Amino acid sequence: MEDLQQQKINEAAHQFVEALTESYGANIDFVAAQKTNAELTRRFFDTVIDDLRERGEARWDVPREELVSQQERQMEAAQAFSQESARACADFLDSLFFYWRSTR
Repeated sequence: MEDLQQQKINEAAHQFVEALTESYGANIDFVAAQKTNAELTRRFFDTVIDDLRERGEARWDVPREELVSQQERQMEAAQAFSQESARACADFLDSLFFYWRSTR
């Protein structure tokens, strides 16, 4: 009887060790995957930062006249947009006023 209990205990201990080993193996795989993902993420952002830095440095090479010209074109575009927006609002308000007058 004692031999049977000892055999069951040994078998249970063996199964426990196998389950524990598998669990540790899965944890090790998970940690390795996390490490790989962290490294890939770091490389990605390093590349993005380097690219942005290069583009920023390249902008310093642009002649001042070109920058002034770009700013002027941006201001003209913003001004034209504002004027068209104001004109559209005025036309809309006029149409409401004329509609209101025609219904009286």
